[in-house]
Amino acid sequence: MMTLTRSLFAIAALALIPGLQADELKTEDVNAEARGFWHCDLTALRQSSIGKEFTAQIDLVLASINEQCPIRMVTGIDLRKDLQGSTVVVLGPRDGYAVLNGTFDQEAIVQAINSNLGAAVAGQAGDVASWVWTIECEKIGKGKAGCQGGELHLAFVKGKLVASCNAASLTKGVETLSGKSAAITADSTLVSSVRKDLGSTFLSGAFGPAPEEFHKFHPLIAKYAGGSFAVGEKDGNFVASGNANLTDETTSQQVLTMANGFLAMGQMQAAQEPECVELLKGIKLSADGKIVSGEFTVSVADLIAKMKAGFAECREEMAPKAP
Repeated sequence: MMTLTRSLFAIAALALIPGLQADELKTEDVNAEARGFWHCDLTALRQSSIGKEFTAQIDLVLASINEQCPIRMVTGIDLRKDLQGSTVVVLGPRDGYAVLNGTFDQEAIVQAINSNLGAAVAGQAGDVASWVWTIECEKIGKGKAGCQGGELHLAFVKGKLVASCNAASLTKGVETLSGKSAAITADSTLVSSVRKDLGSTFLSGAFGPAPEEFHKFHPLIAKYAGGSFAVGEKDGNFVASGNANLTDETTSQQVLTMANGFLAMGQMQAAQEPECVELLKGIKLSADGKIVSGEFTVSVADLIAKMKAGFAECREEMAPKAP
């Protein structure tokens, strides 16, 4: 079965394409039992300098290989016209759902997916009808290289599309939007921990403590009590920031020391590449009590220049080669 991370990442990829109207986080979309969430305000992204350039460069890449966006090819959803916002809700290591807000033609979407993945099986998510598709990698064409199979569950609630990789999570999402399951509140630890002082925030999220089954991978994971991140533009700079709340100050200092060590190693390895050195200089790390924070800042102009150069190389590599 497809893992939650892969399934929701594919769904969340929709959130990286500009949309139509403002779409700030709606707490009524997030179940009260959520272990975490991430959200994209597509208007902020669309209006940002970075978002405009990113979209333009993606268009050039697709045009160079004569391809359409794969999401539109499979679902029929026009990312520029139909989608307004996206919130991914994590309920557990293998459970969660995504809420897509926009203008959707329900029948057209179901028909489009049917034509690509095969006929859907009728399902039920609470009191709402749902559709279930089995994802067979050989039916996805060029995208099958990274495919692991699984299921796609969809339902429509109050004009929103709810998607998941399993029936239980879809039902949880549907009941949350319908008001039958409790939703998170604005003063909850998750929501209130997200940074809000950026001039324009287009991607943000927060996560609680890691599930116990992950503690075995490293002793520090058991001491992680939660964290949040925010990405946006402020005063002509692109800013990506995050913080991790540890269980005690000793651990926070240990984490800071480790992070500074990795940063120093990166700076040494990049010493022969001036551009990389300049980017690494934009990373600042600090600790305050139990909280370790990091921030990456780079001027929008510099980042756009690097983005153009990177996409130009990408187009050259992907362009059809003469026989």
